[in-house]
Amino acid sequence: MPDRPNDSSTEPPTGLSTTPSTKAKTGPKKPKRKAAIAVFGLLLVLAGSVALFWNEWRSASQSATLIAGERAVVGASVGRVPPEGTAGLVHLAGPARPSGPAVDPLFAVTHDALRLDRVVEMYQWREFSQGTGDNRTDNYEPVWAEGRIPSERFRDRMRHTNPQAPAIASARFYPDEVALGAYGVAPELLDLLPANEGVVAAPGREVFIEGRAFRGEGSAFLAGSLANPEIGDVRVRHRAVPAGEISVIAGLDGSVLGTWTAPNGGTIAMAEPGLRTSGQLFGAAYRSNALWTWAIRFAGTLGVFVGLSVLLGHIARRVPPLADLQARLKGPIAVTLALAWALAVIALAWLIFRPLTSVGLVAVSAVLLLGLRALRARRPEDGLAQPTNGGD
Repeated sequence: MPDRPNDSSTEPPTGLSTTPSTKAKTGPKKPKRKAAIAVFGLLLVLAGSVALFWNEWRSASQSATLIAGERAVVGASVGRVPPEGTAGLVHLAGPARPSGPAVDPLFAVTHDALRLDRVVEMYQWREFSQGTGDNRTDNYEPVWAEGRIPSERFRDRMRHTNPQAPAIASARFYPDEVALGAYGVAPELLDLLPANEGVVAAPGREVFIEGRAFRGEGSAFLAGSLANPEIGDVRVRHRAVPAGEISVIAGLDGSVLGTWTAPNGGTIAMAEPGLRTSGQLFGAAYRSNALWTWAIRFAGTLGVFVGLSVLLGHIARRVPPLADLQARLKGPIAVTLALAWALAVIALAWLIFRPLTSVGLVAVSAVLLLGLRALRARRPEDGLAQPTNGGD
């Protein structure tokens, strides 16, 4: 029988379980452990560098694709398909209608929608930690989540074990056809629209799947109890993309709207609810690309910083001059090196797309490294001399 989150007297009444993290007493650091720490730092630097290079290449390629799309896109009327060969990338805005209902055959759920989503969630343990080192505490709480959280990686695997994933999985279903005026809309465009409309399950109706009964209750089919769920219970909800006005920028294959391929090999397919101009859709795409670019830049630079901090600490114990510099500046050294390294990697990625930008980034990286050299040239006692008391 799976554990009930609130059955154990050792767990807080909120359903949150805590397990103090313990550490065994260790003696002096062994060479193997020191080598492992150095390898860990090196791997972080390499992983951050690869992420930075890939991210800049991806961002530049996506920008080139969007620029090509802006130049190629043409506005079209929803009531008439352009003659074949006269339009490759089109912008359309208008009411989208399904030819019939979207159907989930497993649960016999039908809905007049542009897309019907089946969302399968299991009630299971989730681990999160608070604090660090000896003050670290591992916490466990039961949550509804898609898929299965691998409890094999938990620190407390004995008391917090998640069952196997449900026999059914989340899925998407489409009507036979979706029309935007005289055009058909391909599923890859429908997948971009948010499913923000709930579908009420038939109350009391039961569906048996591999010997397990799912009963309609409220807005879901449940294998278990919604009011007092147990670990391993399964909840199946349905969400729909309602029919209505949408805006798309897509390639045209005959009369069907789908993905457009740019000359550089990149692809464009945009769809949003409501009436939007092509400028608004492209603006949102540029902002999304910029957001992802900066997020990955931050994550990659952080990885390089942590890796360099580990490596510097490892090397400083063996190189006295570096140990002296690190003792005085510590964090600023790793930050400066990480920024210089990140700028050099970004410059390498931009070399093909924007050579002048690449040269500028290399120059900034060199200035940062020269700043480190200037700091290294200062003696430890610089600025630390104590004033002397003069005598009469």
